[in-house]
Amino acid sequence: MKTGAQILADLLVSNGTRFVFHMPGESFLSAIDALSGHRDKVTAISCRNETGMAVMAEATGKLTGKPGVCFVTRSPGATNACLGVHTAFQDSSPMILIVGQAGQFETERDAFLQYQDFPNMFAPMSKWVAQVDSAQRLPEIVSRAFHTALSGRPGPVVLVIPENVLNEECRPQNVAPVQAIQPSPSREQVDALFRLLGKAKKPVLLVGGAGWDETAREQVQDFADKNKLPVVASFRRRDIIDQRHPCYAGELGIACNPKIIPWLQESDLVIAFGLRLGEMNTIGSGFMVGFTLFDVPAPRQTLVQIHSGIEELQRVYQADLAILASPGPMASALNRMEAVAGVPWEQWTRNARAEYETFTATDNCPGPVDLAGIFRWLRERLPADAILTNGAGTYAGWSQRYFQHYRPHTQLGPISGGMGYGLPAAIAAKLHRPEATVVALGGDGCFLMNSEELATAVKYRIAVIVLVINNDMYGAIRLHQETAFGGRDLGTSLSNPDFAALARAYGIFGATVNKTDEFEPAFEQALESGGPALIELKINPEAINTRFTLSSISGKDHN
Repeated sequence: MKTGAQILADLLVSNGTRFVFHMPGESFLSAIDALSGHRDKVTAISCRNETGMAVMAEATGKLTGKPGVCFVTRSPGATNACLGVHTAFQDSSPMILIVGQAGQFETERDAFLQYQDFPNMFAPMSKWVAQVDSAQRLPEIVSRAFHTALSGRPGPVVLVIPENVLNEECRPQNVAPVQAIQPSPSREQVDALFRLLGKAKKPVLLVGGAGWDETAREQVQDFADKNKLPVVASFRRRDIIDQRHPCYAGELGIACNPKIIPWLQESDLVIAFGLRLGEMNTIGSGFMVGFTLFDVPAPRQTLVQIHSGIEELQRVYQADLAILASPGPMASALNRMEAVAGVPWEQWTRNARAEYETFTATDNCPGPVDLAGIFRWLRERLPADAILTNGAGTYAGWSQRYFQHYRPHTQLGPISGGMGYGLPAAIAAKLHRPEATVVALGGDGCFLMNSEELATAVKYRIAVIVLVINNDMYGAIRLHQETAFGGRDLGTSLSNPDFAALARAYGIFGATVNKTDEFEPAFEQALESGGPALIELKINPEAINTRFTLSSISGKDHN
């Protein structure tokens, strides 16, 4: 006989869960206690806010390809965790949120036990929500949760477990660990793709989305190399392709090379492999206007769309060839095929690569702190397996343009645009890859959204290095104000703490960089500290974007 809590703990361990992120709450204390019987296999990480810990679970799914798991207590905890669940849904990250619900005998009584109708609350932002009303059903429902989170287009699952179910005893049935189902292309579909490629004059391969491993990544690079095919990464998925590869031509989305847009629109065949053709990946004309890169619903280009989720195929754009396939099986199938003979697009590919190299070699960063130079230095200084994380904000454009990723799963950023992502994502990354150097990027507005998780890094000695890029404003929103509202600053100016002093208050290394040559020694000291560290970079407000300044938009001097 086992309690529901013990059954749940056994199921998490058997499905390969290494870390459970939580804030202690009375509704799931028995589950945390049950995990203590598996200390050699799973570690419960106690965090400081449910928002940050849900991001840690989402980042785990994005980094490892296995569902990140977090426990939250009833209404306050569950509502705080919504950002992580929403990010997992938008970014296709496997994740399982377990909500400790009020006991079943207390529902509908308006008791002070924070009851909420969680299935209705989480339904729009998750793949599946279920309430478990019997300990006997835990093996069935938890197995389905892992399967749902992993299969097709990955995403978040929410399980609601009343407190009395965790304490209920039963004799459970043993179940095998879940194996994700990966759809594969037919030979006829692969042949059809190559026939279209053989007719093309200016083809392009777009890669992105979830579900990529080292093998799939190597195989898709080999496919591009054999066919001299230019490759463009989707928004915040640059690590799918080694950016030194001669076929790599850049990234879609916000802050991309502006010359890549007309180049893509000139193409005659687009192979969209793995990415969702949503707003961020279809920004074309105008300032951050999605669904303008290609005509809707029928692109002028021949379109091949490959995705693991059938709901994504033909969703917005009418594909000439739609293939239901996961990255692994599809990349393998492509790589087994002979190269197209006598390709006419080699110069097309070389031109795209040359434009990318020109874009990343030129810079314009006003002020005494040169972000372009700093990210170039980091590119040379950090090992190839270093992981960079970032939240939302214009500051992320500097790493996007000037830092290169050479290995898969070395970039973690929210496609959903959620602020406060960088630090908790970095904590999750360092837990899973303790040997890697992990650097968290955050703007001054973005970082303070989840800055309390510095305490989590201190508690568990998680040696992440945080770079706070401080321009005393919500930069992305100010950019909108400058562009659309005549430069009127309403609510975007910030009053910030001394970030380095804040770090020292936590007992960790903290430094402030006021000019470029101060960064290198500060970063080396941060590495040598052996623990979490923070460096504040004081940025000129004019350095709002890698391509233009605030003054160039509004005509006003913002210094």
